Order: sequence, then structure tokens, then C-alpha cells
Amino acid sequence: MSLLATISTVAVASYALLSSVHKSAQALYARRTDASLPPYDPVDTGALPSVDVIVPCFNEDPRTLAACLKSLASQDYPGRLQVYVVDDGSANVAAVAPVHGSYAYDPRFNVILLPSNVGKRKAQIAAIRRSFGDLVL
Repeated sequence: MSLLATISTVAVASYALLSSVHKSAQALYARRTDASLPPYDPVDTGALPSVDVIVPCFNEDPRTLAACLKSLASQDYPGRLQVYVVDDGSANVAAVAPVHGSYAYDPRFNVILLPSNVGKRKAQIAAIRRSFGDLVL
């Protein structure tokens, strides 16, 4: 057996031994859950940061955009959530108009229609200028 093979075998065996000792120590010192703890206290939503989500769009497939906005609408974030959908001068704005319209009465959603294509970064900036959240995604 070569020196390299011996070193490799020793290294793997040492790793296995250290890993076993580590896992055993974790199991030994893990705290048990106390059933007498008070019930879960809901999160104070005023203490959570407000979140603005920017969705830049350009010639998107209406089904894809609808799925994206549906996913955002179904989020369970207890803090304030705003969604800014920025259409960057799409040629298919008439095709996605029903998708935009389906969120017209949801106060969390804002649709920004840019008259011409200015590029993704400038479209994002247009939404950032309207946003006021603590976190912008």
C-alpha cells in the first residue's frame, strides 16, 4: 500500500471519528422542549420592516406574469408588503392588461406603465422612486 493511500485512509477514518464524536456531543447536550412553555405569542407586525417588491417586466408572457403576481399575493408576511409591477414599454401591454387589472383593487399592488422601453435598471429606478419600504427587493 502506498504512502498516499495510507494517508487518505487515516484522514477519512479521522474525519469519521470526529464527526461521530461531534454528533454524539450534540445529542448529549441538546435541550429538550419544555411542554410548560407559554403558547406562541404572535409577531408584533409594527416591529417588522416594510417590504417593497419590484417586478420589472418587458414583453412577459401573461401566464408567467400572472403566476409571479399570484405568488406574491399569496405571501403570508405579517408586515406591510407593497408590490410594484413596472412594465418597461412592452409591445404586448394589451395582452398583459388583464393580469394588471386583476390586481387593480388590491392595495398592495401598483402597476407602473412606462411609455417606452428604457431598460431594466431605469425601470427599477422608476419603481424605487415611488417606493418607501424599509426593504426593497
